[in-house]
Parts: sequence; C-alpha cells; structure tokens
Amino acid sequence: MFGTYSLWLGFKDDDEKYLFDVIKKLSSENQSPIFTPHLTLIGDVHIDPTKLSQITDEIIKDTKPFT
Repeated sequence: MFGTYSLWLGFKDDDEKYLFDVIKKLSSENQSPIFTPHLTLIGDVHIDPTKLSQITDEIIKDTKPFT
C-alpha cells in the first residue's frame, strides 16, 4: 500500500536536546511552530514503504556514521 513519507536524519540525544532548546527559544521569540530537529533528505514522496526501505538500505549500506 502506498502512502506519503519523508526520510529524515536525526541527531544524537545531546545534540537533539541542544537544537530543540534553540528551536523552542526562537519559536517563542518569533511566534512560530516548535518542531523536532532533523534534516529532511526526501520530503512527501508517494511510495510503497517496502520500496522506500529498500532504497534507504541501499543508500546507507556503505555509509559510515557521522562523528
């Protein structure tokens, strides 16, 4: 079954907390939405989730973690 999906990169816990605190502060100052820190690799694609998983596995199979 097809759906609409996005593929995000997330952050390590300490980095996510730091970035989330920055986002909350800026959101409050600018009356804007608060959101989870992330990097969008692919946004709002209509695809079978199994196919998206296969594509993702292929992309990351030789990728080392960022440190």
